Amino acid sequence: MRIVKSKTEKTPDFHCNNIGIVGMYFSTENEILHCCLRSSKCICIDAVKSIFQSQHITIVGFDLPWQLKLLYQCCHISPECNLWDISVADWLLNPRDEKSSLKQMSKEHLSSEDMSRANLQKTQCATDTALIWVLKQKLNLKLLENNLLDPFVETEMPVRLLLVYMELSGMPLDQNVATQLWNRVRETMTQLEEQIYVKAKRRFSLSSRKDLKKVKESLNIKPDDTQNPFLVNIHNWRKLGSLKTRNLSPLLMTPLTDGRCRGQSCSFTVTGRIVMHEPNLQHIPRDFTINHEVFSLRSAFVAKSGNVIISADYSQLELRILAHFSEDPDLLRSFQNEADVFVSIAAKWNNIPLEQVTEDIRHQTKQIIYGIIYGMGDRALGEALGVDPPEAAMLASKFRQSYPGVQRFIENCIADCRKQGFITTLTGRVRRLKGINSPDKSLKAQAERQAVNSTIQGSAADIAKSATVRIEKRLRTLIPKRSPVLSPLSASHLILHLHDELMYEVSKEHVEIVKNVVKIEMSNAVLLKVPLPVVVKCGPSWGELKKV
Repeated sequence: MRIVKSKTEKTPDFHCNNIGIVGMYFSTENEILHCCLRSSKCICIDAVKSIFQSQHITIVGFDLPWQLKLLYQCCHISPECNLWDISVADWLLNPRDEKSSLKQMSKEHLSSEDMSRANLQKTQCATDTALIWVLKQKLNLKLLENNLLDPFVETEMPVRLLLVYMELSGMPLDQNVATQLWNRVRETMTQLEEQIYVKAKRRFSLSSRKDLKKVKESLNIKPDDTQNPFLVNIHNWRKLGSLKTRNLSPLLMTPLTDGRCRGQSCSFTVTGRIVMHEPNLQHIPRDFTINHEVFSLRSAFVAKSGNVIISADYSQLELRILAHFSEDPDLLRSFQNEADVFVSIAAKWNNIPLEQVTEDIRHQTKQIIYGIIYGMGDRALGEALGVDPPEAAMLASKFRQSYPGVQRFIENCIADCRKQGFITTLTGRVRRLKGINSPDKSLKAQAERQAVNSTIQGSAADIAKSATVRIEKRLRTLIPKRSPVLSPLSASHLILHLHDELMYEVSKEHVEIVKNVVKIEMSNAVLLKVPLPVVVKCGPSWGELKKV
């Protein structure tokens, strides 16, 4: 299937935001069908609706999400049929941070004979449609050969449709609250600038490390004196500057016609994590305080009247995956009680009682654990801990010695990757790492870190996606006449996929149903050797969520 869109002054009947659908091409094994949709009176529209609403039909396409979004916006059609996206299949076979073009995929997967047959069509759209049909047959076989068809059908394709609906639903944004925050940020930055320049006795670029170094030397401020009031002001100014330029500016520049902000999601990443852009709603910072004044951009995301926001967040998901894979007895035991897991781990590897674990020791333990998970080198870990690289290496080594199962997992993960050339996540997805056997020590070390990181982070992505699909299926069963996209008459919908956290906007009448569903389905998305607890919060806005 391929949609033909038009962007002209004379828009067709099926249009939205000056972009319209003027036709669609469908391919079967023996023929190409063209449906003209320039007029709403055309009989083709009924045929198109019946195709997409049949549960016995599979629609095959290339980069389906934007076409499905356009189909909903222009024709109010939401698919009930099965969906098969060749770009998702191609990515699943060889994950990377961008999708291949149809031309690239044809060169990689098709023979010259296959391409010649497709090129016999009269138009480029018909040729593309023929290529899509042939590619589906080839990619389906490759998914089967690599044991990837189940994750493709059960998780990857359903989650693509859910992300389309999430983008169409959008996040509720009160631009008045955001504008007020912008003004407060600008005023506070101006005040901080004045204080900084008075102390420095001259003006300089506050964002320049070089200039700051010269000023620190002139004021005899030691490099490690992070609590110095002058450096605190610099830090606060930069923090506010980041909030202003990275978050507030994109949000306030985004035109909102209905009070909802719609980011674009992308699932084509090497780890399988879902990321966002234009604007990136996953990068909205947590609330922070400067001089006793709270700066909360999250409080600008306010649920519509009669609705609330529900957040469901996995607790230490990646650490639990590490425990599952490593099967380290002591690490597994840390998750069998209600105590703070980082305190338990800190006490174990520092060989001290639980009550002697300070906040600094807990924080250091957390940094080391996530340093291992994220594949940090000694230098990066040292910067995170505030120590030099040799000490960081010593602390990480001491941690691994306390949990030998973790070290064995790391070694086995790297060894398997060297042998196979790829890593495998919990659901069987792969990531190929070319540098794992490189003679270049730097490339090899990077690939070894990526092997561990991708196994854990990729598995976390698998779990979050699976949970999203499970929740949607359950809500459709429990809430009758639920529309696929959030509307004033229907609200129990995903509005943000925040890696290990899912956010829903829910009408007050459905709060109890949704709270129970997200907790049960997320906790049971996969079976691990440790529990998968979920923290559920609820509130009128993102910034006012309270644990329930």
